[in-house]
Amino acid sequence: MRFLAIWPLLQFVNIPALIAIFVQKIYIILQKNQEILPDRLQKILPKIISENWLSSYKNLSGINLSFVRLSKRLKRENNLATAGNELIKNYTEIESDFLNFFPEVINYVKNLSNIKSG
Repeated sequence: MRFLAIWPLLQFVNIPALIAIFVQKIYIILQKNQEILPDRLQKILPKIISENWLSSYKNLSGINLSFVRLSKRLKRENNLATAGNELIKNYTEIESDFLNFFPEVINYVKNLSNIKSG
């Protein structure tokens, strides 16, 4: 979500509003289907929603926090808590890869849509 939030080709689109709508739709879907979610997710879902975890992934600090949280959930020893540092260290290269790759995804989906509708 971070790179979509800053994608230059979407500069005339209200990205924050679109992300907010998307996140709210996901929260609604999760709530409607709560009974089929894993027990742990059912318990933490109210906190995820009240603290708006999904929206936090558009910021580096939110992504870093998710790495820290995941590292604590893993039973075996891991370096995931420091993954945010790697993201920051390699940010320019990762962003460049995204900016090259995502337009290809869009073209692929457009072509796939044309094939299915044609």
